[in-house]
Amino acid sequence: MVTQQDVAKKAGVSFITVSRVINNNGYVKEETRQRVLDTIKKLNYYPNHIGRALHTKSVNTIGVIIPAPAHVTVHGTDYYNLLMAGIEQSTATNGFDLLLSTYRFEDPQTDYLRLYYQRKVDGLILITPNLKNPQIGDIAQQHIPCVIIGDRPENMAISYVDTDNFRGMQHLTEHLIGNGHRRIAFVKGPGNARNAGDRFDGFLQAMRQNNLPLENDWIFEGDFAPESGRQAMRKILALRDASLKLPLPSALVCANDLTALGALSEAKNADIKIPEQMALVGFDGIGATALTDPPLTTVSQPLFDIGFTASEMLLNTLKDPLRPQENKIFPVELIRRKSS
Repeated sequence: MVTQQDVAKKAGVSFITVSRVINNNGYVKEETRQRVLDTIKKLNYYPNHIGRALHTKSVNTIGVIIPAPAHVTVHGTDYYNLLMAGIEQSTATNGFDLLLSTYRFEDPQTDYLRLYYQRKVDGLILITPNLKNPQIGDIAQQHIPCVIIGDRPENMAISYVDTDNFRGMQHLTEHLIGNGHRRIAFVKGPGNARNAGDRFDGFLQAMRQNNLPLENDWIFEGDFAPESGRQAMRKILALRDASLKLPLPSALVCANDLTALGALSEAKNADIKIPEQMALVGFDGIGATALTDPPLTTVSQPLFDIGFTASEMLLNTLKDPLRPQENKIFPVELIRRKSS
């Protein structure tokens, strides 16, 4: 295995000079610096990660903490893939590595800070965390470098990146109302997720502003997973079958696209024609929605840009720990397709 001493000998410089080049610390003539870098490349030398971390007090790694509903894999969804693609482009450009950790919505004791306290990462990106977790307060109080995606901690000095979930869902519901729908059902997202709550509130706002009734039997709990949509569709059909006086809702709004895909699957199994018998819409803008039959109307979020921006915010904080909190709210776009 090539060592730092081997690089120094081959480049004709001291061990200290190689160390200064590797750590970008201290003065080295440009000609000498380039000779050392060329030697490092030629010898295929990689600095000892542990030793470098002890010297610089940095591991050049960002931790990304991702929730995952039961029965859904992180790498199996465009939502997380696109966020991670944006984060990865930012970190790679800046010479940082990524360490990914997942948890389940159902676990209220999720340890968000383990990677940081173990010094495995320099900072954290939390995707839709449970803001009731006491560790969120620890982040602010201990000034832990962190950016939150998909939620907005109030009265805390923690940077976040989010989208206009409320207005996006309001516009989506108004789109259905504009198409003549009056009997509209809704499948929620996780109760501890701010983005899910904002979307439901946007739906309620559109219904109330248009003086449309809310049928309690048509409001369903969910967790952003396809099974939520399947269960909601089964319950809708069961209600219709149990009482012939209760018609099908003319439209079903799902809090995210995965839920809508599950509902579409169940509708096909029951020979419910979309959109002839029931319009169906989702939220997120994942790629699969363009490939379904019929293609799903959805609200598109700029997921790549969200991930990239969150990473840039965190890296800027690592460079300047006194940098003030930053917040960014991205607009969303209604994508009209044949399902509505």
